[in-house]
Formats: sequence, structure tokens, C-alpha cells
Amino acid sequence: MISLIYAAQLSNTLNSLLENVILLFGLGFIFAAATINTKTNLKLKQAFFGLILGGVIYIIMLNPFVLEEGLIFDTRSVLLSVTGLFFGGITTGIAATVAITYRIILGGTGVYAGVLTITSSAMIGLNWKCIRRILPKMPTYLEFYIMGVMVHVVTLLSFLAIPWPQAFEVIENTALVYLLIFPVVTMLLAIVVYHEKARLQTNQELENQKVSQKIRSFFAEWAQNYNFQRIFYSIHRYYFLDSNIPPRKIL
Repeated sequence: MISLIYAAQLSNTLNSLLENVILLFGLGFIFAAATINTKTNLKLKQAFFGLILGGVIYIIMLNPFVLEEGLIFDTRSVLLSVTGLFFGGITTGIAATVAITYRIILGGTGVYAGVLTITSSAMIGLNWKCIRRILPKMPTYLEFYIMGVMVHVVTLLSFLAIPWPQAFEVIENTALVYLLIFPVVTMLLAIVVYHEKARLQTNQELENQKVSQKIRSFFAEWAQNYNFQRIFYSIHRYYFLDSNIPPRKIL
């Protein structure tokens, strides 16, 4: 009976985790699209996108895997760290504020640990460009994985804010997910965003090059036609109109 209950709990946990992960990967393309240059004010766009992400985190937190009453776990740490890495302080700050507000409203014994998790995940993502300077050079995917490991080690340490000795039971029951699965999910989501941003940026650069080429071609053709007409008129005047009078300079 105990094994059946445990299997049911594990199944529910994995289902919730899978739904969280699917939602995150759908966001990868939204992330990249948000970086496209538009005429919209940059700070206004970042603030708007922060509100969108805050709403997504709210949806994620509505479908957590629950260890027990007041102790909820989800992929918000993945989302916030990747947001901090790619989208800067305004977007990340607003999204984190929404997440913290909702976590405080939920309350429970894990509220302090939840707030610490949100704050630390966002801060590591925001400061990763500085942190990676002390790391040896490595492939991009490995760097994203290491960031994921760091984020979720700190997350597990944040669980020490749960009343003792319950905190150690929580860490023991969640360590496998946070140390094996979540770093991989963080790496994969970061790779999706990274490559999608690179693709969109390349397309934008190609479009700009096409426009520049059209402008250059127009002026080159205009200049060529102007010179040809000028030379033709000079020759015609010299040979057919007045061969004794040299062609005047045409302005």
C-alpha cells in the first residue's frame, strides 16, 4: 500500500514537472521574439515583457508538485535564471516581484524558502556574465548547465529557511530533481533562447544588408547613368554641333 501511494505521488510529481517543462520550452520562442528591435520604447517593452513573464510564473505556480501543505515546488527557478541571463534587470525584476508577491500570498511554512529561491535564481541569472569570467573557457551548452547547477544548489540551500528538522527532509526528498533534472532543463531552455535569438538577429542583419544593398545599387546606377549621359552629350556636341568649339563643362 505504501509503495502504491509513493508511486502515485511520484506520478503526480512527474506530471506536474512535465507540464512545467513544456510551458517553459514554449516560452523559449517568446523570449527570443521579445528581443526583436521595434520602434517601441525599450524600457516600456522590457516592463511589458516582465509582466507577461510574471503571469507565466503565476501559471506555473498554480500547478506545482506539492510535497505537503505549504511546501510547493515548480520550475520558477529555471525560468527566472534564464530570464536574468538574457533579458536584463527590468524584465527580471518585474517578473520576480510578481512571483514573490504571489508566493507570500500563498503563505505556508515554505514561504521564506520560496522567496529566497525566487531572489537567488533571478540574481544568479542577472550576474552570470560576471560569474562566468572566473570560469575556464568552455562550450556554451556546458556553461548553461553549470549555471543551472549553481542556481539549484543555492535553491536547495534556501530550503534551510524551512523550519528544522523538516528542512532536511525536504532537501532529501527534492535533491534528486533539483540536482539532476532542473540543471538539464535550465541548459536546454537557455540553448533554445540563445539559438533563437541568434537566428532572429541574423535574419535582422540580412534584412538590413538587403536594404543597404538596394540603396547602394540605386545610387551606383544613378551615378553611372549620369556619367554616361554627360559623356554622350559632350561627344555629340563636339563632333556634330561644332567641331571647332570644345565641349563646355556640363554642370
